Amino acid sequence: MTYLERARTPFARRVVGMAVGMLAMLGIGVAPVNADSPPKNVGSIVLTTPDGDPITKGNGLTPFFAQLPPNSTCPGDSANDQWRVQTFFIPSTDDPLTVKFGPAGPTPLFQGQYPMYFTQRWLAVNLLLLRNPGPGKPGRIPSLPALNYAGLVAVGHPFPGGRYRIGVACTFGGVIDKYWDTEVTISSGEPDKPEAITWTALDAPVVAATPKSSSLSGLWITLAVLGAAAAIVSLLVSRSRNARSRSLSTSGPTSPKEPS
Repeated sequence: MTYLERARTPFARRVVGMAVGMLAMLGIGVAPVNADSPPKNVGSIVLTTPDGDPITKGNGLTPFFAQLPPNSTCPGDSANDQWRVQTFFIPSTDDPLTVKFGPAGPTPLFQGQYPMYFTQRWLAVNLLLLRNPGPGKPGRIPSLPALNYAGLVAVGHPFPGGRYRIGVACTFGGVIDKYWDTEVTISSGEPDKPEAITWTALDAPVVAATPKSSSLSGLWITLAVLGAAAAIVSLLVSRSRNARSRSLSTSGPTSPKEPS
């Protein structure tokens, strides 16, 4: 059973929901690394099949990977410097540098700008970078798990087709520092009918992409879910112990009754 399958239980979903909120809040109020460097588009992503071959079209259920250039990094990591990796799906006329991210992706939610979704329809937002030994060093971006467009028509309203940018970005406090993107055209879609969507990539890759590593693909969810869930459990246990200690200290020792 995968970590995603385990997270389908009610308790796990609550823990994951709390974890996502915690992870999003951690990026607020800490000075970013390389804050003076201007935000920028640093390259293109290549859409590939699960086997690593370039893919140029599909429907809403077609899985694909968003491959970044080799050794792509953010200015810092997540554990030490509070950087996050986001995905976005926005109209081609929108400037990615104006997109602001909240716990569930671009804000305001579903107002013409969207996050991407993993094939399990999990939001591909607030993803963690690989941890460095200490702060102040670039954070390496692992390979993302497979994506598709099914989540775009699972939010209860029709999806408007057109020409869009699909991208991956480094953010601090919800603000983009740098990003990679490519463009696709996509048909409109009705709620809960992802198979009816069709899409075509507009930026054809020049060279074949590198096959995906399944171990790195699962690392996002392993780090995010297990790390945040462990922190939550530890916090709850600590609070319980502190409450018990205060209760014992307040009541004090019980004196024995004197014989009559």
